[in-house]
Amino acid sequence: MNRLSINHTTVVITLIMTLVAKVSFGQLDHNTPYKISVKHSGKSLDVEGAVVDNEKRIIQYQYQGGENQKFILEPTDDGHYKIRVKHSNKCLDIRGGVEATANGAGLIQYSCHNNFNQHFALESLEDGFYRIRARHSNKYLTIANSNPDDLAPVVQMDWVNGDNQKFQLQRPEKFPVVFDITQRLKESESGARRSRTQVYISSAGLVKCISTIVSDAIGGYTAHLSINLKDEHGNVIKTIGSPGYGINAFSQRTVTWGETELPPAILTKINNVEVVFYRNPSHRAVANLDLISGIVDILL
Repeated sequence: MNRLSINHTTVVITLIMTLVAKVSFGQLDHNTPYKISVKHSGKSLDVEGAVVDNEKRIIQYQYQGGENQKFILEPTDDGHYKIRVKHSNKCLDIRGGVEATANGAGLIQYSCHNNFNQHFALESLEDGFYRIRARHSNKYLTIANSNPDDLAPVVQMDWVNGDNQKFQLQRPEKFPVVFDITQRLKESESGARRSRTQVYISSAGLVKCISTIVSDAIGGYTAHLSINLKDEHGNVIKTIGSPGYGINAFSQRTVTWGETELPPAILTKINNVEVVFYRNPSHRAVANLDLISGIVDILL
C-alpha cells in the first residue's frame, strides 16, 4: 500500500477501472482485436452462440467479453478491410456472395477469401463513430429495424444516417468497469465524516455515481461530491457535481447522483479522474486517480 499525506485528509481508495480507450481516426491497429458496438443500443457485434461454423449469423448482443465479440482488422487495398472474428478465425461476409447487393442481405461469418463481399470500408463520422460499407454493394452494415434487443441481426442497407448504422471501435482490454472510493474528512473531537463513492462509467459513456455518506459525529452536516474528468495533460475536460446532501448526527444515507451521458469527444480523452468530497473548504478530501494503474490501494 502506498502512503501519502495531503492536508491531514484520510482517503482510502480502491480502484477497479481501466482506461477508456476509443479508436481515433487514422489510428486503427491491425494487430489488436476490437469490440464493435452500435450507437442506438450500446450492444456489440457478436457471432451468435460463439459457433465456429461457416454461415453463422452476426447479431448484436450485450458485451460479455467473449472471443466471438472481438474482431481483427486486416487491410486489403484501397482503404478496405477484412474483419476477422477472433474465436473462429473466419471473416465477416455478406451472405450470398458478390451478387448479394440488395437491402436486407445478412451478415455472417465465413472462411476468409478475397471476394469483395468480405471487404469493408470504415468511414469516419463527425460524432466519433464509423459507418461500415460493404465494398461489393456500397451498402452499410445496419441493425435490422433499429431493434435495440439482443439477437437482432446485422444486415446491409442503404445509408439513412440512423444510429443503428453507426459503430464504435474499442480495444477490449481497456473497457471501463468501475472504481470505488472511500474518503474520510479530517478527524476532530466531534468524530469523523466520511463517504464511500462508487463511480460507474460504461463503454457507451453513461455515468452514474453512488455514495454512502456517514457521520460518526455530534451534529449533522451537508455533504457535496464531484468528479473531475481529466485528459492526459491533467486538464479538466468535464466536471460532474452532486447537490448538497444533508446527513444527521450518527447516521448514514446512500444517494445516487451524477447521472449523465458523455459524448465520444470527452469519453475518448479521459485519462485521469479526480474525486472531491467536502462539507466546507477546510474539510475537503481530494483523490487524483491515474486510470491506467489498474487495481490500486492508496492511503492519503
